[in-house]
Amino acid sequence: MSDRQPTQEISVEQAHSIDSNLVTFIDLRRMPGRHQLRGALRYNARDLLAANKLLLPLPSESTIVLYGDASELPDVAQRLMDAGHEQVYELAGGYNAWKDAGYPLEELSQNQPVPGVPDAGIPLS
Repeated sequence: MSDRQPTQEISVEQAHSIDSNLVTFIDLRRMPGRHQLRGALRYNARDLLAANKLLLPLPSESTIVLYGDASELPDVAQRLMDAGHEQVYELAGGYNAWKDAGYPLEELSQNQPVPGVPDAGIPLS
């Protein structure tokens, strides 16, 4: 892993203003409740950190906005940057700031499998 770069924060207003085709929101909350940001992908932060090589099906040129448990966000952000994603941000204020601003939410989705982590996805055999 390369030297850690400080993760930049992005305000909810800035994040909301990005074209939805150019941004990926990643929900890393351990205890997420019943809702998430509209269109967010849910991942288990521990699985992302445990993967030998982080190969997520995300375009490297898109903006990635992380929100969740603050203690793991910098490490996940660094793993994503090491994997070639250049625009990785932490959502300032997280889920609560987004919700308080009145921006769209949706019902919680399932965690996404992390390629390379045992028991991820459907077994092929």
